Amino acid sequence: MKTDFSLEDISEELLDYVDKYLKTVISNAKRRYYRKTKRPRKYGIVFVELDKYAEDLHYDEPGFEQALCQLIDVQGAKIPVLNPELADALRSLTDTQRLVLLKNVVLKIPMKQIALELGVSIGMVEKHKNNAIRIIKRRMSVDEE
Repeated sequence: MKTDFSLEDISEELLDYVDKYLKTVISNAKRRYYRKTKRPRKYGIVFVELDKYAEDLHYDEPGFEQALCQLIDVQGAKIPVLNPELADALRSLTDTQRLVLLKNVVLKIPMKQIALELGVSIGMVEKHKNNAIRIIKRRMSVDEE
């Protein structure tokens, strides 16, 4: 078994294959990264969790997210919203609609658990969520025109 290799032992065909393979691996890694970061885009609404990206941005000054966005409080959890129109639309919802929407979509709390906390049926929680999404979509489309 040969243990010493030199550059002459590597064919041009093998180099092309390895080059294509590495490009594919890099492309797939980029695609997975962007899919993962864009996954919270649901229902046409974008929620940004700045804490996740703070390290990537290498920006450690405390309180910078207050300068860039508005924080919406959901039972002690402060959720940053970059889009001012979205923040206004969220504030225009009833407390129950906002609570259900943000807990389910952003905090990923199951509808069943939200229904138990609120003391209502799962169908009622779904209705609050659907109404909230409808109101936000309508409000955002009006603001864009």
